Order: sequence, then C-alpha cells, then structure tokens
Amino acid sequence: MGLMRTVLAALVVVAAGAAQDDERAYGFLDEHCLGCHSGRSPEGALSLERLEVEFGDDAAAGVWARLADRVERLEMPPPGEGRGPSADERHAFVTWIRDQLVARDPVGGAGPRRLARREYEATISDLFGMSYSLPESFPHDHSPHGFDNVASDLRASFPLVREVLEQATAIADRLFPPQRADVALESRTLVVAPAELEQPARLDDDLGRVRLTLFQNLVAAACAWPSRFDAPTSGRYRVTVEASAFMTAQAHVREAGTTRRLGLFARPSDDATITTLDGLRPLAELLVEGTDPQQLSADVVLYAGETVAFAWVDSPVYSVPGRHDLHRDVLVKRLEESPEFLAAWTAIGYEDRGTDGNIPVNDYYREFMALAESLPTGTRLQQRVLDMARREVLREAQGVRVLNVMRVEFTRFGPALDIHGVVIEGPLERIDDVDVLAAKRAAAALIGDRTDLDNDATLVAVVERFLPRAFRRPLEAATRDEYLALGRRAMEAGGRLEDGLHAVVRTALTSPRFLFRGLSGRQLDEHDLAARLSYFLTGGPPDDTLRSLAERGTLRPALGEQARRLLASPQSARFIDAFTAGWLGTERLHHIMPDGRLFDVERRDIDAMADEARAFFSTVLADDLPAITLIDPDFTFMNEGLARRVYGVGGVSGDDLQRVEVPRGGRIGGVLGMAAVMMATANGVDTQPVLRGVWVLDAVLGDRPGAPPEDVPALGSDTSGAVDVREQLARHRAATRCASCHTRIDPLGHVLENFDPVGRWRTHYPQLVTLDDGTTRVEPGAAVVARVTLADGTEIADVCDLKRYLVEHDERFVRALTGKLLTFATGRTMTHGDERVIADLVERVSVRDGGLRELIGEAVLSEVFATR
Repeated sequence: MGLMRTVLAALVVVAAGAAQDDERAYGFLDEHCLGCHSGRSPEGALSLERLEVEFGDDAAAGVWARLADRVERLEMPPPGEGRGPSADERHAFVTWIRDQLVARDPVGGAGPRRLARREYEATISDLFGMSYSLPESFPHDHSPHGFDNVASDLRASFPLVREVLEQATAIADRLFPPQRADVALESRTLVVAPAELEQPARLDDDLGRVRLTLFQNLVAAACAWPSRFDAPTSGRYRVTVEASAFMTAQAHVREAGTTRRLGLFARPSDDATITTLDGLRPLAELLVEGTDPQQLSADVVLYAGETVAFAWVDSPVYSVPGRHDLHRDVLVKRLEESPEFLAAWTAIGYEDRGTDGNIPVNDYYREFMALAESLPTGTRLQQRVLDMARREVLREAQGVRVLNVMRVEFTRFGPALDIHGVVIEGPLERIDDVDVLAAKRAAAALIGDRTDLDNDATLVAVVERFLPRAFRRPLEAATRDEYLALGRRAMEAGGRLEDGLHAVVRTALTSPRFLFRGLSGRQLDEHDLAARLSYFLTGGPPDDTLRSLAERGTLRPALGEQARRLLASPQSARFIDAFTAGWLGTERLHHIMPDGRLFDVERRDIDAMADEARAFFSTVLADDLPAITLIDPDFTFMNEGLARRVYGVGGVSGDDLQRVEVPRGGRIGGVLGMAAVMMATANGVDTQPVLRGVWVLDAVLGDRPGAPPEDVPALGSDTSGAVDVREQLARHRAATRCASCHTRIDPLGHVLENFDPVGRWRTHYPQLVTLDDGTTRVEPGAAVVARVTLADGTEIADVCDLKRYLVEHDERFVRALTGKLLTFATGRTMTHGDERVIADLVERVSVRDGGLRELIGEAVLSEVFATR
C-alpha cells in the first residue's frame, strides 16, 4: 500500500469535501493504473506515483486530462489486460477528474485579439468600400494551432507596428492624396524593333520578326511584349503593329488559313513570365489578313507600370480556360499522319530517353527528326503509344515535350502570325486608374453629402460617422473631442478639409480600438459580440444590421438568426476559405513542390485540390448536412485534371470543378480521402505518417498531442537498416520516451499510407531505378501495408475501415469539429470548461439529428462563444 499512500496524500489537497467520490477515484487508480504506471520504469514513462495531483498546475492538469480521455475512450487500461473497469467505474472516474479540471479551468480566458492579416485586409475593404490587399512586407500570421487568428499567437512585433503605421499613412494617402502641382502631359513615340520584343518561347533569332505560333494560358508560351517599355502614367496610348500571316505548303496544320486575330493585353511590366493569360486585362483585337505586312492601330488604356503583350488568340493549337484543349488533338493527328514521327516519339518522347529536358528546343528538334529518319515504323509498341494518346491517358509532360518539336515546325512552315515591328505613342491623355477611381469613390462615400456644410461641420460629421464603424462600438465623447481637435489642427496647417480627414483616418487606423477586438470584460458586451460573430462567419467587421442590434442591446437573443443570415451571405466565402485552410491545412499546398520524376501533377491540379476542399465544405454547410458527412459523403468535387491525374476517375471533362458522385465508405471523398489533405500532410517527395497521424488525432479526433521532449531527436534518414517507414517508426519509439504518444499517432498515419504524397492511391511504394543509360524510371517497390491496431484495440485494415470507425464514433468527431469551429471563432484554444460546454451542445444537436449549420448555430449561442 506504499504507492497508494503516496497518491492519496497528494489527492487530499484537491479532493476535500467529496469523500465518497474521492474514495472511488483512489480505488480506480490503485486497481487499474498504478500497477503499470509506478516504479523505476513506469509504462510509457508516465509515473502516477510521482505525479503531483495539483489541478491548478498546467503540467499536472494536462496529465490528468489525458488520463481522463484515454480511460473514457477505452484506451486505458489496455484492452485485454486483466479485469477492466466497468462502464460505471470509468464514468465516475472520468467525471471526478473533469469536475476538478473545470473548477480550475473555466470557460474562456483569452486576452484581447489583434486583427489577423486577412481580417485586417477585409476590414479595410469593408470599411472604405474598396478592394485592398496588404503588401508582402506586412508580417504573415502563423499559428501552431492551425488557425491564423489565435490571440496568443498574434504578437505585436516591431516589424508589424512599423507596417501598421506605414499602411495607415498609405491608406489615408489613397483616400486624400496630398496636394501636388499639375505636371504637364508629355507624350512620346517609341519604335520597337522585333529584337526588342521579349518572347520567352522564341525558337529562332534570325527571322527578323517575332513569330507567334500557339495560344496557351501561360504568358511565357503565348505572348511577346516590349522589353523596354512600361506606361509612365495611367492614360490612353496608341499602339500600331506591323503584322502578317505566315503559312507555307509544308504546314502540317492547314485549318488556320491566312487570317489572324492578334490580341493585345495589358501586362504588368514587373509580372513574372509564369503567370497566366487569363489573369491579364484584354485591351483590343486586330484583324491581320493575308501574308503581306500591314499596319494596324488601336487606342488602348494602360495603367502606370503596364506594358502591352501580343498573342495570336485564334491559333488552331491552343490551351486556355473555357476552350477545348487542342494540344492533344493536334498531337494525335500528327502521330496518325506520320509513322516516322510516332516512331521517334516512342523512342525519345514517350519513354523520355536519350535527351535532357532542358536542352534548347531547336537542338531537341534536330535530334528528334534524326531519329524519325532512322527508326523502324509500325512496331507494336508504337501502336500502343498511339492508342494511349487517343485515349488521353498520357502524361501532360509527354505531350508538351513533343509539342515543342511541333512548335519548331510551326515556326519553319506555319501556321503562324508575324510581328514585324511596333510603335507606341502616348500618353495621349491622362486617366485615373482603377485604384484611384475606387479611392475617389471611397472618399466621397466617407465624406457624404456636404450640402450647406462648411469644412468644420463636415469634419464633425465624418468623425461621428466613421469612428464608430472603425472602432466597432459607439463613440465616447472624449474620443470624439480628441479626434476633432486632431483634425482641426491638420486643417489649419494644410488649409484643406482633406488634410484634416487624412489625419483622422491615419490615426484611427493605428489605434488599439481599431487593431484589437475583445477589449471589454470577460463576458463580451453586445458590440464585441457583434464583432466576434461577424469576423467568425464573414471574416470582416459587423455590418449595419449587427451594429444596429448591438446599439439597441437586442443582439444576444438574435444571435442564431443573425448567424443564419451571415452564413447565407456572399461574405461567408471568407469563413469557408479561412476555416478550411486552417483546419485541413490547405494553405500549405502552395509551398509544396511535388517531385516531377515521381508524380505527374501540375500546379493547376494542386489549385483544384484546394478548390475541392472549399467546395465540399461549402456544400455540406449550405445543405445543412450532418457533420459526419465531412468524413463519409457520397459526393465530392473534381475537374478533369484532378479526376484523371490524381483520383483515377473517368467521365469527368473540362477545367471547371463539378460535383461527382462517389460511393459511401470508399477511399475517395471526405476529408480522409481528399488529395488536398494528403498532400498538405506530406512533403512532395515522401509521405509523412507522423504528420498525418498528428493531423487526424487533432483535427478529426480532437486529441491534440503534446510537443515531443526537447532532448528527443527527430526521425532522421539513418534508419540502421529499417526497410520501410513502419520499421523506422518502430525503432524510433524503441529508442525514445515517445511510445505513449506514438501509440496513438502512428496507427492513424500508417492507415493512410495507401495515399501517396499527392493523394493518389497506391498499393506499392515507388522505387526510382537508374538505368544503364543514366536515365531513371519509377518501378513498384515494397507493398504498402496499411493494417493497424488503434489505441483502443480496434483493428483497422485501411482508410475505408477508418471511416466506418469514425461513423460509429461520430460524437467524437463532431466534438472535435465543434472545438475547431469555436477555436476559430473565439481565437483561443479550448479550456476544460469549454470542452464541457461543447460536449453538452453536441449532444443536443445529435439528439435532433442536426446538420452543420445547426451545429454552428448552437455554437454561437453557447457560453463559450460569448466569453472572452
């Protein structure tokens, strides 16, 4: 009984006054826990004998909280070891611990919350009614909790304070520009020779002209533009182009004729060449008729810093959004018409042998055509390759590689469009660009109707109307007088109303009352409640309806109704974007570059992955489907590329995302069958079972594992002969004190190993084999074994079993999801008191078989939501 006395002595401190419950808890520990968790080598390095039972201590409270969770989930005592506790014994023990935790860790507790970067942008945009984006120099918000708006992580660093001051001045400058002397308009004429037209896809330098051949969405492949011109000021310019059609009798594509449509586009002169054409602003189209050079002109509007890009917009070989991709069709036709071409592609293009993909295109063309003249035609392999091309199952890179050969043919034989020279005149007249016009409209709306008002009266009106919206609460008299005095001093110094308004706006945007929320007491007042609801569900400040309800003191009873209204508004897209990015980790996708040797996935496929996640969550929300639908749905969203290259699904065509039916319980669909999640929890080269396991444990099961001990090394590349990732982790656990956490983490990561680093299904690990000629080929390696045993003893064969397990334990997932929603809404991690409230509200929703919208409605009505 020595062990028992040690524990009892500590427990008495916190258990006085509840002797009967205490006695049951002590008995539970003695009978079911201390046998393993005591002595010199306690199980999992957890000694309950030495644990200080002080629930006010964060470390001790964390241990007791994890103990309660594991006992409740049947993970402790381990299944099959002696007589386990009864359900009533478990319930009493868990209730005793949680009562102690809640008493010392009640609902709420966060401090004031600074506006996150995305919230700052939305607030400025909504406050002034103009589009606004922060520069990259403004610090980004990162949180270990997944979301970017957790108060404890939103620090006010010196770089951030500096940027806030600079942005406040820049915004005020946009609305009320300082007075500047008028500058006389100076028009110039620039003659641009063909050699001065930049064309990243240029194939020959001796043509004496620029030759456009393809119309692709990639600017670098489709366009040419002046290398030494950008508009010095926003205005109207005249662009004259000397152009002609190019066509010879040897052209392989005859549909083009000799009439060409030359498109002019506005391109930011500092823009990267990897941007897409559909992101450029169309300016004009010129019709080029015949093969003789002709001069054609158009007056266009260019904003300061823009140049003119030229593209052949009706090329017979094109690939742009909204139009059928003819690259493959033209390629297939070329392969069908020329057995020699097919033979060469089979040897050098299809198999990707004998050439470095980075060699100059003309050199590649010469090597390709030399092969075409020397290889036998009509082999069975060549016929199989042609059949694959017809069925559209070839890798995109293979088509692009041979398309480069065809581009050389287009350049030599046509069809093409030639530009012989360009003349740019202007500016012919000065105009306001889009940003200036938007700022003028915003300033006019801020000032309002000035009829019969002098400058001082207008200043008063603006202060009384603007500051309550900027500070998201009624204006106090002292604050009103402070800002009026500030504005009057600025008007006297500058001599203009605009100078006073500039000072008011600039100063307000640096005030803590603008930059922070939740400055009232522990229980949010109606104004802070309006702000919390609005930033939660729209990502921006309260609208007129919420402000009006808060001012009348009638918002609290209307929270559910207002939540439904905001969720139905267009601004709810901000909530969906930000919540899915943080919960599912999709914000990491654009920082991952998959290994092109292993994965045939394009950047547009990665974009489609994130779009799928947003569209899926949005549909579950809009249709008020049960929250468990997020785990096991009968639909998802794909476009052709995502379906074909990632999910291996046929029957989906086009670039637009579309709803696709999938079988319930299958490997595709839901957050555990979603490529975006699988890629976000990998690194583009290898899967990361620990990272995936941690994500499932936290985001899906609501059990956030603690940080590993500082003196435990990370899993490295030296695995001492370990043959696969499962063995690596087994050796890692054996060598560290991490077994207790990894027992919960590792199975959840291993069961997802059938998904490769970009979310494709696999049965074997890939193996990159180097061939005798120095090239590489991917071959099947070791078989993937996904079968695991969860911490509670449940056997799981694959992700389909894991989905079924979660459906059977849906309350646990719904509690985890609700905790994530309320963490995102309140900007704080959930306390033990919060968790008790969440458990109650989830039970109420589940009794009514409520959907996701109803779950959010209950969440905003909860004590958790109303408490800072």
